[in-house]
Amino acid sequence: RLSPYLRWGLLSPRKAYHAGVRKRDLLWRDWSHVCYRLVDPLRKNEPVLPQLDWSCRSSNDGNNINKEDLHNDDDFKFLAWCMGRTGAHMVDASMRQLWVTGWMPRQMRLLSAACLAEGMGVDWRRGRDWFAHTLIDHDPAINELMWQNAGFCGVDPFYRKLRWEANIDDDEYSNDDNGGFAESSGQRRKYTEQWLSAELKWPSTMLDEWEERSCSSSQQLLLLKDVVAGAAAKRELLNDRGIYRVAATVANSGVRIGWKDGSCTGKVWGVGRIPLSEWNMDLHLLK
Repeated sequence: RLSPYLRWGLLSPRKAYHAGVRKRDLLWRDWSHVCYRLVDPLRKNEPVLPQLDWSCRSSNDGNNINKEDLHNDDDFKFLAWCMGRTGAHMVDASMRQLWVTGWMPRQMRLLSAACLAEGMGVDWRRGRDWFAHTLIDHDPAINELMWQNAGFCGVDPFYRKLRWEANIDDDEYSNDDNGGFAESSGQRRKYTEQWLSAELKWPSTMLDEWEERSCSSSQQLLLLKDVVAGAAAKRELLNDRGIYRVAATVANSGVRIGWKDGSCTGKVWGVGRIPLSEWNMDLHLLK
């Protein structure tokens, strides 16, 4: 909970470290700022690797589905995510905590981002903008990097296959590769009960839209249930299409930016030692 003080200069990184903030998190903060300074697409709010943008969509999205229906479904899924009504208890609790306090734990940010982008297939930009609107510790550099990585089009899509829908008693929540929510199942249960039972006040526009969509068609609520129930199948689909393999290549090899006359151009040159023009050939599984 020290992040707002760190963000607004009331607390130095050194003091934050001695107060218990992990060195790893402080290094991520510094690294995010370095990337934001050097990589042009990040500052322009554009995907670093546009070839991977929208890669979390299901393979049949836009083919056999009416475009208007697809847009409406995305709007409803996004609204449910914002209001903590997806049906995934940990995600819902954290999103409700965000609305009440303007803050949520780092681990919950990762799971919530995975839910929206990887699980629901909603444009990661919408999540980025919602976090920018609601977080009291919002940092443009950190927020942009995290959300681009969640959409697998950023500089370091390390967190993949996060089981955002897992039961709160699942030990996988204690695995740092799954976001690292290391508290015990009892503490996780207390956390979810606290925020899922909290009475929240929402803008009338959001409440009206929710009532209209959820009451007018049972298919909208079934859509949310299908998203949660089909989360494992969605991960298998992304795995079969090679999305995780390509994201791992980016995370392990790194994104390289161009240099000219000893100065950074800010333009993305390639992934590892492979120029983008050649690396693109490795993306045939995304089609």
